[in-house]
Amino acid sequence: MSFVRTPLPESDAHFLLEMVPNPEVRVTEQQSVAQQEVIDQIHAAGKDLFAPNAAVDVNGKSKSRHLYNRTVKMTDLVDAMNQYDLVLRAHLKGDTNACAQFLPTQLAEGNSESPTGAFSLGMRGNYLVSLDFEAR
Repeated sequence: MSFVRTPLPESDAHFLLEMVPNPEVRVTEQQSVAQQEVIDQIHAAGKDLFAPNAAVDVNGKSKSRHLYNRTVKMTDLVDAMNQYDLVLRAHLKGDTNACAQFLPTQLAEGNSESPTGAFSLGMRGNYLVSLDFEAR
């Protein structure tokens, strides 16, 4: 008996994650500098987490083609987000465009809604390994 794996349909879209200051919170210049330093540290530690990740279509949902390396613990991200008023912004860019931001509580829950659909995080233990999007 043979199992044949069919290739996943390619998409012209890709996922992109960004750690950014919370746009709803006003900060001083000193706090802004501290935010940027922490953002730079997070981006350096989780390089592939913040690089474009191709999207594939699986049963009408967009899913990240490649798994993210387990380099940054989610608990560490949530702590930094709470301490420095940061949000994780998720984008789907290409043939489908969508954007949503994860507040620390939403990051811990693993999902965030946007007017165009819902983003969800795939977790393994304490690490983010994939990103999915389902359009409305």
